[in-house]
Amino acid sequence: MLPIGVIGSLLALIRRFRRSSGIERLQLRLLVTTASFVAILYTVALLVSFAGSWGVNQPTWMTILQSVSVFSFGLIPIAIGVSVLRYHLFDIDVVINRALLYGTIAVVITAVYVGIVVGIGALVGSRGEPILSAAAAAIIAIAFQPLRIRAQRFADRMVYGERAAPYEVLSEFSERLGNTYANDQLLPRMAAALAGGTGAIRADVWVRIGDQLVYTFAAPRRIAQASEKELRDCKLGYRAKNLRATARLVSSGQADLEAWSALSDAELRKQLCALPGVGPKIANCVMLFAYERLRAFPIDVWIERVLRQHYFSRRRKMTALRLHEFCETYFGEHGGYAQQYLFHHARMNGRTK
Repeated sequence: MLPIGVIGSLLALIRRFRRSSGIERLQLRLLVTTASFVAILYTVALLVSFAGSWGVNQPTWMTILQSVSVFSFGLIPIAIGVSVLRYHLFDIDVVINRALLYGTIAVVITAVYVGIVVGIGALVGSRGEPILSAAAAAIIAIAFQPLRIRAQRFADRMVYGERAAPYEVLSEFSERLGNTYANDQLLPRMAAALAGGTGAIRADVWVRIGDQLVYTFAAPRRIAQASEKELRDCKLGYRAKNLRATARLVSSGQADLEAWSALSDAELRKQLCALPGVGPKIANCVMLFAYERLRAFPIDVWIERVLRQHYFSRRRKMTALRLHEFCETYFGEHGGYAQQYLFHHARMNGRTK
C-alpha cells in the first residue's frame, strides 16, 4: 500500500501544481520537484528489489540505493520549509500569529488565576478559595476583550514587524474610501495606507488607461529629497532645478497649494508666479487645469499665433499684456474652454502662421 500512497500523493500534487498560477505556483514548484525525485527514486529501488533474487547476498550498490531512497523522504520537509520561509506556503504567518495570540492570552489568564487563587488564597486560607476562584473568573471575563486586543497587537508586531495585519489594512482601505477626499488626494492616501500596512519603503500608483499603464506623479517630499542630477536623469533638463526648489517650498508648507484654492484669481496667479520657474503661462495652466479657474487663458506660441491671425490680423504690434487683457474681457467667464478650442483648431489645421 505504501507505493500506491506515494504515487497517489505525487499525482495529486502534480495536478494541483498544473492548475496553479502566480505565487501558488512558486510555492509548489520546489515541493513538486522534490516529491517527484523522491517518488522516482523510491519506485526504482522498489522495482529493482522485486526484480532481483539476491536473497541475503544483496549487492552493496543495492543496499546503498535502498538507503538513499529511504533517506530521500527527508528532503520533503526541507522543501516544505524552504517554501514556507520564502513563499509563505500554508500561510505560515497566520499560523504563527494565532499561536502567539492564544499563547499570550493563555499565559496572562494563567498568571491572573494563579496570582488571585494561589497568592491571595495562601494569605486568607482555604475557606476563601471558592470566592477567590469566582473573583478570578470575573476579572478574566471582564478583561478578556481588552486583553485579546493587546495580545493581537503584540502578535502582529512579532509576526509583521511595523506592518499592519492584512485585515487592518483592508479596514483602513474601507475607511479611507468611505471618507470624502478630493480626487487628487484619494490615490496618494491609498498608496500611503498600503505602504504603511505592508512595511514597504515606498508605494507608487499606476493608473490603467486603455492598454497602457500611466505612472502617477511623485509626491513633493520625494522630489525635494532627490538631487538635481537624479531629476535631470528623468529628462527634466533645465527645469530640474526649479522643480526641486518648488517641491521644497510645497513639502515644507511655505507654499500651501491647498489653501490657495480660497484666493481670488489675481492673488492666486501672483502666488503661483512667485514659485521658481513659474511664469504667466504656467500659472494660467495651473489655474485652469488644477484649480478649475475657467477664466484663466494660457497663452503659448500656438495660441498667440491663432489670436493674431483671427483677431488681430491687421495689427503688427500686439504686446503680451494687450493679448491677455483682450482674452480676459472678450472670452470672459469661460475663457479656458475657448482656449482649448483655439488650441485644438491651430494644431489640427496646422496652417496657422
